[in-house]
Amino acid sequence: MDGEGDSKANGGVAPAAAPLVRAPSLTIDSALANEIFSRFCAAQTFKAILRSFRYMCDILRISPSPFPSFYPRIKSRLHSWKAQAVWAKFDKRAAHKVSRMHAKCLIAYG
Repeated sequence: MDGEGDSKANGGVAPAAAPLVRAPSLTIDSALANEIFSRFCAAQTFKAILRSFRYMCDILRISPSPFPSFYPRIKSRLHSWKAQAVWAKFDKRAAHKVSRMHAKCLIAYG
C-alpha cells in the first residue's frame, strides 16, 4: 500500500510522531534512558518531572530508594554528557566539608 492509501485510512491525518517506548528486552536501552534523562532535565511541570523520572527508572530497571543506595545505581547506568555534568556537580557538592559554624546552625535551626 502506498503512502496516500495510509493517510486515507487515517482520515487524511498524518501519523503522529512515535512516542518514546521501550521494547521489552533483557538489556537496558541506554540511548532511550539518556533521552528520557534529557526530557527530565527540561521538564517544566511537576507532573512532567515525575512522569519522566518514573519512566527513566523503569527503563533503567531501578526503583527509587534512599539517596545513598539509589545514586550509585543511577550514576552507573546513565552516561550522557548531560548526566555526567549533573553527577560532577553532585559529587563536588558532596565533597565539601561542613564547617563547625554551619553545623551548629543546622543543629540549632534545622
